[in-house]
Amino acid sequence: MKRRIWFGILLLLSGILFAQHLAVLEQTYSEQTAQLKQQAAVTDSLRTRLNQLTSELQREKQRPHPDEKRMKALMAEIVELSRRVEQSRQQESVLEAAREKTRQALEEAYTHRIDSLKALLQSGKFPGDRAALEQEILRYTEKRLAVAPPLPGLHFDPAKVVQIDPAAARDSTARLIYLDYLRNALQDVNQHLARLEKLQQEYQTAWQLRRRARDFVNDVIADGELSVASLSRSTSPASSQF
Repeated sequence: MKRRIWFGILLLLSGILFAQHLAVLEQTYSEQTAQLKQQAAVTDSLRTRLNQLTSELQREKQRPHPDEKRMKALMAEIVELSRRVEQSRQQESVLEAAREKTRQALEEAYTHRIDSLKALLQSGKFPGDRAALEQEILRYTEKRLAVAPPLPGLHFDPAKVVQIDPAAARDSTARLIYLDYLRNALQDVNQHLARLEKLQQEYQTAWQLRRRARDFVNDVIADGELSVASLSRSTSPASSQF
């Protein structure tokens, strides 16, 4: 009995410490995401204005009698805006790098928590509610999926791959280039497939846990309805006559 109590206390303390650490990471990630969106909006606004001035300069150049003074003013403003766009884009890159570092830390924390809870569930030594533990696993699985990086684009042209025929190369050098391109394309496809398989497993696990949680809730509701019905029958007028 004492062992179970100490086990529960240690589990509670570790959960509290982890939750505090995770809360800091999640807050940081949320703030960095907001900052990045704000900076991206600034960059887009500057770039839109830069495109407008560039178009205005082109129109001025195409006039029969361009205004040289106006053209110089436009070019000066374009140079300044170009500098500001580049500066804003660099700030975006800094924010992106910082957020990616936080995202990786979050993903690692979620993975560690999920693995720990799964090991506890599979060990058969968890003294508490297994359904609640599965819900906790589901919660962290969904959190990890929410911060998963998007799939990158392919680094090759699929249409070009179909057209390449190493056997039809004009010489050995061209054949080696073709083969190297095809090997790199195959490696890229395999990496994407591995990433897709991992995501599929994550979503499948989340779906299974959510289904078990729904079934558990439905069972509890059904049991409650049966209990209420039994209670109603036991307190009905007919039964009160006995």
